[in-house]
Amino acid sequence: MSKSVLLVDDEAIVRSGVRSCVNWNKLRIDQVFESSNGAEALEVMKKQDIDIVITDLNMSVMDGFSMMKAVLSGTGHVPKFIIMSCYNDYENMRRAIQYGVSDFLFKPKMFPEDIEKAIQNVLESDGTGGSD
Repeated sequence: MSKSVLLVDDEAIVRSGVRSCVNWNKLRIDQVFESSNGAEALEVMKKQDIDIVITDLNMSVMDGFSMMKAVLSGTGHVPKFIIMSCYNDYENMRRAIQYGVSDFLFKPKMFPEDIEKAIQNVLESDGTGGSD
C-alpha cells in the first residue's frame, strides 16, 4: 500500500537533511512532500492524501500547532503527526499529547534512525506494517 510523508519545516536544510538521511524505500514510503510552514502544508494536504506529517513547531506564517489544529478540526483525512523541535519543554510536549502526536523528536539529539523508528511506529500502530 502506497504511503506518503509531508515534511514541514521553515529551514530548507532541515527538510533536505531529513529527506536525504531517511531510507524511505525501507519504510515503504512512496512519496515525500515538503512545505516551509503550516499554511503551505495545509495546501499540500488539500491536494494529496498524506499519511504522516513530520513537522517543526516554530515557523513563520503558521506554526505546527496551528496547522495540526486546523487539520484536526477539518472534515478531511487526518494524518499521523510526528514533531521535530529544538524545544523539548514540558508545555510543548503537553500540547503535543493533547493533539494526539505520535512522537516528539528533539532536533539537537535527533539521528536518522530516530526518525525512521518514529515513522515505523506510526506505520505499525495503524496496522499497515512497514519494513520487514
